[in-house]
Amino acid sequence: MPKISVCIPTYNRAHFLPFAIDSVFAQSISDWELIVCDDGSQDETPELMKRYTDPRVRYIRHPQNVGKSNNMRSGYEVATGTYFIKFDDDDRLTPEFLEKTSQILDSNSPIDFVGTDHWIIDADNQRDLEFTEKNSQKWGRAELAEGIPRSLLKTVFVKQSFQVGATLFR
Repeated sequence: MPKISVCIPTYNRAHFLPFAIDSVFAQSISDWELIVCDDGSQDETPELMKRYTDPRVRYIRHPQNVGKSNNMRSGYEVATGTYFIKFDDDDRLTPEFLEKTSQILDSNSPIDFVGTDHWIIDADNQRDLEFTEKNSQKWGRAELAEGIPRSLLKTVFVKQSFQVGATLFR
């Protein structure tokens, strides 16, 4: 059983998907499984996925569109890791993400998830600090001081401050 299940739902985004997948392969730890859930893509996604022959990669292709939530859920249902992350097909993980976040969960059993910050990356693969700051302000990220938020319900459901794609769950 892998330590971490990584789920990437996708739909007609073969042009973005390799960046997301490659960021998983670039992790500083290798104890993971990758589940790519394809919501009936009509682009080159099925052909692209044939290139990934690593046994840690599973490709779930729905023959027809089942909807975003059901597609993501199909990955969660087959996940076998102790920890789980879902991130979008146009996102990437920093190389130490899985290692650092899983270490926090390993050493703090009462904690159910670990969230991190995010960056907006431009077309030249550079961090767009100005747009990242605007995005952070929009979603109330400043309210997330290191540690535990004062009102988790408000932070998650009202402010929507957690970037789910940057959160590892137990």
